[in-house]
Amino acid sequence: MGARGQTWTLALLALVAAGCGSSPGPRAAAPIMPVGVGSHPWVFRNDPAAALKATTDLHAGLLRVDALWRAVEPRPADARWDELDTLVATSRAHDIRPILVLHGTPAWANGGHGADAPPTSDAAFATFCGRAAARYAGKDVVYEVWNEENAPFGWGGPVQPRRYAALLEACSSAIHSADPRATVLVGGLARSRAPGVVPAAAFVRALLAAGAGNAFDGVAFHPYAREDATAPGSSLASDVPAIHAVLADAGRPQTPIWLTEFGYPIGPHHSAADVALLERRAILYAARRYPYVAGFVVYELSDEGSTRFGLYDRGWTPRAAARMLADLLDNGGVVRGPGAPAQPAA
Repeated sequence: MGARGQTWTLALLALVAAGCGSSPGPRAAAPIMPVGVGSHPWVFRNDPAAALKATTDLHAGLLRVDALWRAVEPRPADARWDELDTLVATSRAHDIRPILVLHGTPAWANGGHGADAPPTSDAAFATFCGRAAARYAGKDVVYEVWNEENAPFGWGGPVQPRRYAALLEACSSAIHSADPRATVLVGGLARSRAPGVVPAAAFVRALLAAGAGNAFDGVAFHPYAREDATAPGSSLASDVPAIHAVLADAGRPQTPIWLTEFGYPIGPHHSAADVALLERRAILYAARRYPYVAGFVVYELSDEGSTRFGLYDRGWTPRAAARMLADLLDNGGVVRGPGAPAQPAA
């Protein structure tokens, strides 16, 4: 791999000396931590050249996008894979690892109960999962099965850990049958105080109790914060180790956690400079403290709707957070701490 490929592969090393909260106690060095961005297929559809340039300018090593079942198969036997095919092929051509979020039920598959509600038939969803994995076999794709299914707003109604466990098992089995080396994640779990949300650690415990432990290679989580994400009691500081503790208690301390959505909107509470500082601090904190975190995804690539989470504005002008991320991930895409090995030669 050339030097530019090394840059796009992107990683963060442990023992980062700057940008974190209080210094942790001595421990072994963490492995490298890939970092990337989250976006949506329509962003790349509307302006593919600008979206790709923005992603590569960040030196992003991960690109998380929706693989919406309802978009791919709006009707039975009417498959439309072209958009995802292009995204996966383009990402891999630039040494960016795709994370595909498998969700979005078509109306025909659940009686029109909404895109967030699960399908009537797990087998139908498993067929979709298997077809995706067969198309992208050997391309090192990561699959998240659903999104924020521990919350009513992600599950289309009351949370059902056992129901999700069955869906996860069906999808995971289909993926691994088509591509044994694929990575399957529990869909990104939400951290929210909204009514009906099951805390992430409790949800993972319920999945293990339901016998779904063999259905996932890792757990995805969304540790959003209103203020400093490294402060005591924040999601990043408390929920992430709590999920790890549940896995460790189940005899799976090596099971990785992927932080697949994190970011701050620009607005009354945070300026563009504030957002850059807070996101940088959180990335470095995760890299330094959690050797079991396998990836970190900043949300989102560009502004959409009324929110201003974007690293870029709607005209693809980079904000302070984009410049921060590009600088942080330059020089081989790593933050180098004391004793870190030199960058490999091209």
